[in-house]
Amino acid sequence: MINRHLILISNPGNPNDENYVKTTEETIDRWEAFFRSPIGGYWKDREITRFGEGYEGKLEEKDGKQKVEVF
Repeated sequence: MINRHLILISNPGNPNDENYVKTTEETIDRWEAFFRSPIGGYWKDREITRFGEGYEGKLEEKDGKQKVEVF
């Protein structure tokens, strides 16, 4: 059995800051929509993790298996 996990990483910045780049967040949203589509592989919620402003988490390996925690 093959396990897969998609990690989308972005840093558009804080929406309240002068250097916030809204297009970065919009681009990640479009990539996620693509991966959920038939041509993108029908990825499911449990297979996708987003890291960046508003998303915090960690990726670690335990017993040879990758584990992702998002909080």
